Amino acid sequence: MVMQEGVGWHPDARPGPFFAMLCLRRTVGTSTSDLKDVMTGLWEIVAGLKRGQVPGLPAEPAYAGGLLCTVGYGPRLFAEPGAEGAGAAELRECAFDRPQPGGGGAVLPGAGLQYASDATDNGADADVAVQLVADQQAAVTRAVVVLHRHLQEQGSVRDQGAAVNVSGAWLGYRREDRRSWLGFHDGVDNVNGPERYNTVTVGPAADDRWLRGGTYLAFLRLELDLDVWRALMPWEQELLVGREKATGVPLDPAGHETTAASLAADTTTVFARANLPIRVPRPVDLDNPSGLGGSHVQRTRRHPGLRIYRQGYEFLDIAGSPPRLQPGLNFVSFQCSPNRIVEMLRTPSWLGAHSFAGARPRSSGDHLLAVPGLLRARAAGIFAAPAADEGRLPGSAMLAAWG
Repeated sequence: MVMQEGVGWHPDARPGPFFAMLCLRRTVGTSTSDLKDVMTGLWEIVAGLKRGQVPGLPAEPAYAGGLLCTVGYGPRLFAEPGAEGAGAAELRECAFDRPQPGGGGAVLPGAGLQYASDATDNGADADVAVQLVADQQAAVTRAVVVLHRHLQEQGSVRDQGAAVNVSGAWLGYRREDRRSWLGFHDGVDNVNGPERYNTVTVGPAADDRWLRGGTYLAFLRLELDLDVWRALMPWEQELLVGREKATGVPLDPAGHETTAASLAADTTTVFARANLPIRVPRPVDLDNPSGLGGSHVQRTRRHPGLRIYRQGYEFLDIAGSPPRLQPGLNFVSFQCSPNRIVEMLRTPSWLGAHSFAGARPRSSGDHLLAVPGLLRARAAGIFAAPAADEGRLPGSAMLAAWG
């Protein structure tokens, strides 16, 4: 069993820097068998695009752009009466909540992360998710447009309309300097080596045969309020993150020396394998007087048995009148159980009641304050991504059995 492409499960794998997430919902009356037919057609189109074959264009191959595709199946699909099994039950239990009718609301009971106040529909509450990554932006956007057109064409030849509609489509990218909108290096403490494979892979003993060797994909479209972030002093930003902004080296309240001076300030040196001992933080208690125990780095390291493998893709939306710039992050993670991402968002000593790290000390250093409004969700979804199936649509056997 081999993991689907685009997951980046191999220690040296780093999928392309351009990203799209396409979420699909069945229309009323569409059977699982109909969904399988539609998805098989989409999968064949993607396979053609990866060979440089673009529908409707001349026969000479176009540049494929290193296109990779990952398919996952969401709680909407697993709400079917015939969708039995441990995987289906776990997905239903871990499904993200929908926004409140007027917008807003927590993404999960007990989670600090809220939907945006004007978000009234969660487009990632879907039957299917199709993740696309590539080395060129044109390869990703072309794939989205071609797949969307195929769905429209399929609907035009059906008396009852489209069997599947797009519920959400989002684009993103990853910067060459490997920093985020916050100005810090992104993914410094991601899982690496053999631990990454174990973190993301559903084991061979899983109850559901179709899930063995696969993974669970979580997707969060997060808006970032840069005004809130920029209002913080540089030292407060570093304390929230738990790292030096220039080098990426973890902060240490005990003052232990590091080789931070040898790291260039504006490069990706911190990601070098030789610097792994430098970038791993020393544990700091949550009640440490420095406030460092409440930092993002310390919170994510406090639960080693619930780690995830994350991929981040930034975005910039322009909306409103007058135009308003809205930066943000496409948070994508892979984990062997959907419960990992749920616990990350709900556990008080992790993210719990906070949307990011959670607390910063006042200048006196003796009181903790939350930093509200830094992140807001536009979409949130969790999907089961089966293992690859020798060129066939991943999960096709599961869909056939349920159809």
